[in-house]
Amino acid sequence: MTFIINQSLKKKYIIWGLVTMFIFTPFVGWLISIAVAIAVGDGFAGVGMLMLLLPSFFIIGLILTLIGIFKKSVFEISFSNTLKFRIANNQ
Repeated sequence: MTFIINQSLKKKYIIWGLVTMFIFTPFVGWLISIAVAIAVGDGFAGVGMLMLLLPSFFIIGLILTLIGIFKKSVFEISFSNTLKFRIANNQ
C-alpha cells in the first residue's frame, strides 16, 4: 500500500482497476465459486457462478481503469477555470 500514497488520483484509479481485473477477479471469483459448489454439492453450480463473477468483476475493474484514464486532474480543472475567468474579465 505504500507505493500508492504519493500517487495522483488518476494513477490510483488505473492501478486499482488493473489490480481488480487481473489479481482480484480470478482469485476471489474462484474462491466464491468453489464455496458455492461445495455448499450446493454440484460442480456445475460452481462453474456457473464463476461464469457470472468473472465478467462482472472484470467490468468493474475496466470501469475503474477507464475512470483513471479519462479523469481530469485537479490542476487541469483549476487552471482551465482560472484561464476562462481571466479571459472573461479581460474582454
